[in-house]
Amino acid sequence: MLTDVTNNDLPADAVGTFHLWARDFRGRIGVNRPLSREGMTRWVPPIIWGVMILGFSGDMLGMPHTSRFIVPLLQWMFPEASPETILRLHGLVRKLGHLVEYGIFAALWFRAFRWGASHAWDWRWVTRPLAIVVPWAIVDEYRQTWTATRSGTYSDVVLDAVGAAMALGFLTLFVRRRFSRSTGVRPSPASAGKTVDGNH
Repeated sequence: MLTDVTNNDLPADAVGTFHLWARDFRGRIGVNRPLSREGMTRWVPPIIWGVMILGFSGDMLGMPHTSRFIVPLLQWMFPEASPETILRLHGLVRKLGHLVEYGIFAALWFRAFRWGASHAWDWRWVTRPLAIVVPWAIVDEYRQTWTATRSGTYSDVVLDAVGAAMALGFLTLFVRRRFSRSTGVRPSPASAGKTVDGNH
């Protein structure tokens, strides 16, 4: 029979070590309080999107499957195109999918790390998402080597990273320009000291 495991069922040293580790981890990523509804809104979207990416990397979105709906659409859009051209366009659409899905992934992490910031700019809003997204892309491509209809490639990892970098670059320009227009002051990393939620 299964029973609930509580802190009382574990050695005191193990419980204390876990609590210290959890507190240190929350501090490193800027979450210094127990996860609240606000925290769920902040952190859950990028986590869910990351899990979805790993789901997308399975056979479900392999070329034989995406051709069932992408190819007919391309044939409708370009009725005079040859089968070879349609095949190349299909491949291009799939590559663009890498840019889009990892651009969204990076943007969600940017939003999470910037949440509640009181200062104009912090480069960690860019570097932290990249530190998550690029390893995730490597895992994603490695997972594809275990599928029947797909293969992981280094070029796709680079493409994923480019998609993330493009999204973060756009967000960087947007946030910094909006701050400059509203205050007349150019944002400086030197002002990136503290945030409302202590993310520094």
